[in-house]
Amino acid sequence: MIILFTEQQKKKDKVKVNSSELFKSKQEKLQAFLRQLCIYINIVMNPAAQ
Repeated sequence: MIILFTEQQKKKDKVKVNSSELFKSKQEKLQAFLRQLCIYINIVMNPAAQ
C-alpha cells in the first residue's frame, strides 16, 4: 500500500514539474511576443527615430 502511494506521489510530482515547465515556456513566448510588439509600436508611432 505504501509503495502504491509513493508511486502515485512521484507521478503527481512529475506532473507538477511538467506543468511548471510548460507555463515557463508559454510565459517566455509571451514575453518575446510583447517585446516584438513594443518594438513594432515604437517604429510605427515614431518613424523619425529610425
